[in-house]
Amino acid sequence: MQFRAESLAAIQAIDTMPKVELASPQQAHAGVRRDFVNGILNSRSEINSNLVDLAIDPYKPPANPNKQHFD
Repeated sequence: MQFRAESLAAIQAIDTMPKVELASPQQAHAGVRRDFVNGILNSRSEINSNLVDLAIDPYKPPANPNKQHFD
């Protein structure tokens, strides 16, 4: 019985390894937004609507103009 419990624990540990290895370090949304806005304010590039959208939601994936919508 002990061998079975240890085997199941080992299998579970192996299953979670890739998730832990591939996970990015967690940073608070507020910290990401603050760093991004500070980067924009210190930048010499032109501020456009794409940058403003990115500042509002830094986790939102960029829009793909080639993506076809099927309705």
